[in-house]
Amino acid sequence: MKTGIELITDERQRQVDAEGWTPEHDDKYTNDELPSAAVSYALPDGDPAELEAERKASKSLAIIAIYEYLTGSKDSDADCARALGIDLERVQELLPETKVEQCTVCSTWCLRDERGVQDGDFICEDCEK
Repeated sequence: MKTGIELITDERQRQVDAEGWTPEHDDKYTNDELPSAAVSYALPDGDPAELEAERKASKSLAIIAIYEYLTGSKDSDADCARALGIDLERVQELLPETKVEQCTVCSTWCLRDERGVQDGDFICEDCEK
């Protein structure tokens, strides 16, 4: 039996081969359309309440993905956008909802409540010491 990752990999390869859905094609979608499409497979068609739930779930998934990607890393928001296939402007729009910020001293992303302010700059607990 194939693992979930193997099934996802096989489906992505099918999409590229049969549908022409290359990374360049995917780059055309910049407002959570791809996560929304993924969520739509799990929901029945047509019900407006379910479509609204899908939109909210898509946004929530994007926020979670951004949070998980950035927390503890030193990558830029642009690196995050590229890695997750989300438009940079959308990542920047959703960043406040992730509750993470980048330390101006060491560039590590951490939770806002784990930060201090020193001379107007946000710094992580490790850099405060």
